Formats: sequence, structure tokens, C-alpha cells
Amino acid sequence: MGRPNVNDHCFMIHHHMKRSMQLKPQSRWSASPRFIVGFCLTLATMPIASHPSSTQAKTISADAAAQNSTATCTAQSLFWSTIPTMPAVRMGHGSVVLGDGVLVAGGYLATNALQPAVHMFNVLSNTWSSLKSIPTPRAHLGVAAVNGKAYAIGGHLVNPLNQSVSAVEMYDPAINDWITKTAMPDARHNFAYAAGANNRIYVFGGESYTSSVDVRWGISDVLEYDPAGDSWQAKAGMATGREWAAAATGSDGKIYVTGGWARTGALTGERLNSVEVYDPASNTWSSAAPMPQARAAHMAFSYGGSIVVVGGENTATAAQATVYEYVIATNTWHTRTNFLTNISKAGVAVFRDGQIFSTGGANGSTWYSTGNKGIASLSWAPVANVPDTRYGQGAAEVDGKIYIVGGLNTSSYLTATHRLNLATQSWETVAPIPERIQFAATVSMNGLLYVIGGYSPRTLNSTNWVQVYNPTTNSWFTRTSMLTARHGVIGAVGLNGKMYVMGGGLQSPVTLYSTVEEYDPVADSWQTKASIPRASHTAAMATLSNGEIVYAGGNIGG
Repeated sequence: MGRPNVNDHCFMIHHHMKRSMQLKPQSRWSASPRFIVGFCLTLATMPIASHPSSTQAKTISADAAAQNSTATCTAQSLFWSTIPTMPAVRMGHGSVVLGDGVLVAGGYLATNALQPAVHMFNVLSNTWSSLKSIPTPRAHLGVAAVNGKAYAIGGHLVNPLNQSVSAVEMYDPAINDWITKTAMPDARHNFAYAAGANNRIYVFGGESYTSSVDVRWGISDVLEYDPAGDSWQAKAGMATGREWAAAATGSDGKIYVTGGWARTGALTGERLNSVEVYDPASNTWSSAAPMPQARAAHMAFSYGGSIVVVGGENTATAAQATVYEYVIATNTWHTRTNFLTNISKAGVAVFRDGQIFSTGGANGSTWYSTGNKGIASLSWAPVANVPDTRYGQGAAEVDGKIYIVGGLNTSSYLTATHRLNLATQSWETVAPIPERIQFAATVSMNGLLYVIGGYSPRTLNSTNWVQVYNPTTNSWFTRTSMLTARHGVIGAVGLNGKMYVMGGGLQSPVTLYSTVEEYDPVADSWQTKASIPRASHTAAMATLSNGEIVYAGGNIGG
């Protein structure tokens, strides 16, 4: 049998079978359009998520002959289209992914009054719905999500002074209600914010206006909120005070604060193109390459190994449509396809399958109720070579690092396991896999690396083993074996938090399988599900944003 090629967002189909099939949540199969042999399926063609925790647009490829060359996919162009119109015009709000949708809260109505309504766009059904209104309506706030709950932070009111507020309110989707949490130490609005990889929320700069004599422009202070402890603390400040900046947490765990307005008075101060990088682990700051142009009131989000900046203003009201991508690994900026319109003060959120959603916003005095969806086309670029040559290995991304495990070189089966840090372009060797294996399914799930089945040179046959690597402890352990021994099998994680393995075959006696098994990591148990319509091995497989799983290509011969 040939090798399986299990990747994150792009995959190559090298084998004989062109037909692809979809497994629906009800465990039924249906035919899907044919794939073309031998191409990289881009996100512009079909949004794909190999596991719910990842929005990384990265993959590892390897030829059938033993090699150590590797490549990665990065966002090359963004293609935008509209989604159904929001229930109301909105500007100066916040957007965040929560569950199966994008929550939109805060901001202004078209009448310049505050918007109390909260709406949710369900990505799977492509529809909007109303949620419980926010208790404290405000504009130019922060909205971030941690552990399945959304937090509305700060902002300002609409009154003669447009006073800043320090209020923090948490939305719990389980009860469709808001709960008051500990307020910020000081009131502010127009700040940049981001949820860190450590499940803390960070507030960067902004402005504070609590009375006609208590005004702070271009704040450099940084605050950290711990949702678990419901507490705030001050962190190291930025080198440059700024408001109307935008922040995003990169694949390296650092937070990139881009652009903004170094405001010194009501209408004074310069727009910025500078980028400051905050490391939550060390509470330190560094600088990154500046943006090609100054921007304020723009959108910023993390995508794979990049930070993407969309729109914003380069003067007081001149909104732009330009899109810039910052590649973390190379510290370089690149111009990408323009947004659909000039825009500023919009909300943005990246869904778990890599789809990008913008909501509302403004272009001068024109305010929008439109929502837009962006998907990225991808391009290949070389990365650091694997430390050894091998083929028949597995590859998967766990917590922003790419793991290579198992396989065979020109003379022996390998136990060495390597991982690539794309931000530093360096490989490191981690604990070796206990059992040498080839043509196994390799799946990332809940921060662990699962290696399932495969061919064993010790038993000279296919296996049903489940070997699991924990990056935190740098150690391997086993889980309950599959029901059926097989290699050339492939796996993916469903949106229901369970893993599915499909197809493959037995080495001796030679047997092809159409069976599908579902693994429950909580119960550590397997059960049989509806079989694929035709037995095959070494196919490609991915989970779509609507919950369906695509099984594509594969070999129906020996």
C-alpha cells in the first residue's frame, strides 16, 4: 500500500481513486464532486479544519521516496464575499467566535445611539439570531472569548461627555445571559485587546475620558484580566502610547499590537505604522517590522503563522481597503488582495476552520450592516528540512508546532520524533515513539498527538495500536486499541469532539477495509459507524465547517 498523506489545510492526492464522499453527522455517506488528482486544495475552494482547535494554515508534505524536504502553506490572497446582512447597522462594536458562530456586541446604531442588541451569526446555518441584550450598552469596547464565554470590556457611553466606562460583563451561552464581573482598574475605550494563549485577556492603551478635566489620550498602560480568578493586574507598558490600535495573538503565543493613533489632543497626534510585540510569558516587549503604511481603527487577526491587517484609517476619516500580511517567521509585511470596500471600526473574528468574518464598520459617515466572509488561497514556501530522511511517516500540528513521527528511511524503521517551530524555523527532537510504525493515522486532538494503527516491523503486520504523545510532559502513553488492525488508515476530528478513522487495510492476509470507527477520548472507547461506500486506503480526509467529514481519493488496489 502507498503512504497516507494527512495534512492540516492542504493535501495532495496521488492515488488512483478520484471519488470523494462526505460523512454527515447522522453517519450517512453521500457523493461529493470529484477532486482532481495532484493539487493543493486551497481554502478558497473548500474551507477545511482537520481539528476544531486549529486555525493554522500550515501543512507538511513529503514525497513517496525518503526525503527530508518540507514546505508550508501561507495565506497568499484573501477572497471576500458577503454573508446575510446583520439585523442592524453597527459600528464601533466587537466580534468574537463563540461555539458555532460569531457573536457581535456593543457599538453604535445608525442614529449615533448605542446598540444594546446582541446578535449571533451561526456559521453552520448561515443565519443570524438575537441573544440577550448587553446590560451596559457601549461603543468602542473590547469583546474577547475565553473557555466558551464572551467578555465585554470597557468602552464609552453616549452622553454630553461620552464618558469611558470600566464595566466588564460576561456572556454565558449556556444560560443566554450576561453576568457582571470585576471592572477594569480604570475606565477606558478605543483600546486594542486580545485573548492570549494563556486564557488571559489583555487590554493595550486606549483613551480615558471620565470628566472634562480627567482626560488621558494615547495611553501606554497594559492590563491583564484573568477570567478564572476574575481579577485584573497591570503589566509592562508599551513604548508608544496609542489608541485605535488593533492586536492579535500570533502562532508563537506573542501578541502583536499594530498601528493606532499616538493621540496628544482632541484632534492632534499621528497615525502609526509601528508594531510592538508583547510576550505574556516574560511580560516583555519587542519591536517588529513596521506596517507598509500607518493605520488606525483597523481590523487585525492571526492566520496561521501570520498577522493580517485589514482596512483602517490613515487620516482622521479616510478609511482604506488595503490588506497587509505580516509573516512572523520572516518579520516581513506583504500586500494582499483588497477588502471589498474601504472600511474602519469593524469587527473581525476567525472561525475554527479558518474562515474570516468581518461585521459592520464604517467608511466616513457611511455605516454598514453588512457581514463579509474571507477565505485564503495558499502558496507554498520551503521551511527548515527534517533532521532525517523518511517516508510513510505521519505529520500533524499540535499547539502551533508540526510533528513528524514514524516512517522508514533507506534501511530501517524510525522511532525518532521531531517537531518544527515555524516561528524560529528550527527542529527539535522529542521523546521517541515506543513502537516503530509506518503508514499510521496521525491526528492532533485536545493538545495531544495520536498515532493510530499502522504497519509494525516487529509484528510484521498491521496494528490497532493507539500511541499518544503529550507535549507538556514530553512522554508517550497508550489508549484503548482500535477494533480493527489496519494501516494506510487516516483520521480526523469531528466538530463533536470525537475522532474518526476510516479505510485502510491489513497487511497479512491482504485485506482492504471500508469500515469507520469513532473514538471518544473522554470514555477512551471505540465504536463502529457507517462504512464508507467503497474500501480503499491511503486517502485524504478532512472535517468541514458544517460538521461533515470528507473522505477523498485513496487506493482501491493493493
